[in-house]
Amino acid sequence: MPKLSNNAQQTALIEKLKSGNLNGLYLFTGEEVFNKDFYISRFKNAFSDVPMAEFNILTLDGSELPEDTLIEAAESYPVMADKKLVIIKNSGIFKKASFDKEVWGEIFKNPPENTVIIFDEKEIDGRNALLKKFKEYGLFVDFEYLDSATMAEWIKGYFLKRNFSADRDAVSELMKRAGASMANVHSEMEKLIDYCAGNGKITFDDVCAIVTRSLNDRIFDMIDSITAGDRDKAFEILSDLKQLREEPVKIISVLGTNFTGILKSKILLNGGSHNLASELGVAPFIAKKYAAAANKASKEKLQSMLSLCLEADKSIKLGGTDGWIALETLMTVISRR
Repeated sequence: MPKLSNNAQQTALIEKLKSGNLNGLYLFTGEEVFNKDFYISRFKNAFSDVPMAEFNILTLDGSELPEDTLIEAAESYPVMADKKLVIIKNSGIFKKASFDKEVWGEIFKNPPENTVIIFDEKEIDGRNALLKKFKEYGLFVDFEYLDSATMAEWIKGYFLKRNFSADRDAVSELMKRAGASMANVHSEMEKLIDYCAGNGKITFDDVCAIVTRSLNDRIFDMIDSITAGDRDKAFEILSDLKQLREEPVKIISVLGTNFTGILKSKILLNGGSHNLASELGVAPFIAKKYAAAANKASKEKLQSMLSLCLEADKSIKLGGTDGWIALETLMTVISRR
């Protein structure tokens, strides 16, 4: 697997796994779920030989269980074994203010001996008091989307392990079509391996033949056409999406999401931003697309386009307007601005 990022937290995580001394507390969060799940699986594998697994390997849905149950699991010692793994998913403990700060603070400071506790959290709040307390004693890792260079390295390494080579153009096109998610890229790599079985090589043409371009990628092409003033190209892409039976409401939603990203990029860049991807919480290559689009349109134009998307969405959901009529009307209006 690729490095998560060049930071001390990642280095510490990798060193822990290498050493086998896993005791302690971990908090995993971030957009790149595939990478996060991979490292959680590494911990599970390390506990695969533990006796009485039903008591010593626990995965708890924190969003469904009361706090007392989570505390009991975190405070308890291994049962007839020398180690125990507790994974608490989406508890909200590092986002909500309602959790018992005193009890959890003591657990963080003095976790049970020979017990590993992993908090797998979708959302956290950097201002949360328990998050600040956790960072004093546990290892916090934010699984961000990979940058383009790291993603390319991972793709080439994955193919190599499966006895395949892939040229630069093939890797680049795969990343463009599959998007930022490692899960999506992994799925498409498996399809390519099946398609190219016996060949040992994956080419640009193979990627074009097998990997379907994501909806977001197609819609961004449409946005590029709009901001470049190429109305015919924008409607050609829209026609393709209609033939593919994409839902109009979904297309409008993705348009709105991208216009929001471009508008935020415009504001941040005007303010002197030097790390757009991090500030937006998106993959670096998406931030690069946003920045390029932001340079082609004024702030006022982007605000107008976003407002029109919201109005079109509302007209479908509340006004009963036919989805494709609303979308085609939206495209007509924004392509003329």
